[in-house]
Amino acid sequence: MGLFSFYEDGHQECCRVRKKGNIKEDAKGNNLNGESKAVVADIFKSESLVTLSRQGVENLMKLDNRKDLWIVVLYAPWCPFCQAMEASYAELADKLAGSGVKVVKFRADGDQKEFAKQELQLGSFPTILVFPKNSSRPIKYPSEKRDVDSLTSFFNLVR
Repeated sequence: MGLFSFYEDGHQECCRVRKKGNIKEDAKGNNLNGESKAVVADIFKSESLVTLSRQGVENLMKLDNRKDLWIVVLYAPWCPFCQAMEASYAELADKLAGSGVKVVKFRADGDQKEFAKQELQLGSFPTILVFPKNSSRPIKYPSEKRDVDSLTSFFNLVR
């Protein structure tokens, strides 16, 4: 397990998941190099947002015939791009509350990173996935525009 570093490339503002350096950790993930790990507060705290566990995501992936559209953000609270889109994602959740669209978050760093990379197309933070009503496969949001109007336009297309 390594440390994460992030950068902004010319095509998309995101945090790439990378390994960095030679970090020694014990079996519990404690850093043995004498460096302390910062604790970062969670983000996306709107009451209109649903938090999914890994089991919840796995159950969502198994549904072939959903009755609702699901929008899922894969995020890491330390990611500055996730932090930057927090307000617009919360506004989106408030706007779509009661409309039959589920707006959810899944923390995809730490222990969940490998699962998210293999099963949920995670390559960078944030990654936004849409689980359409009548499809077993999610659709990855293809844009770096994360304002409410851009997100809403895309979701209306895939409904």
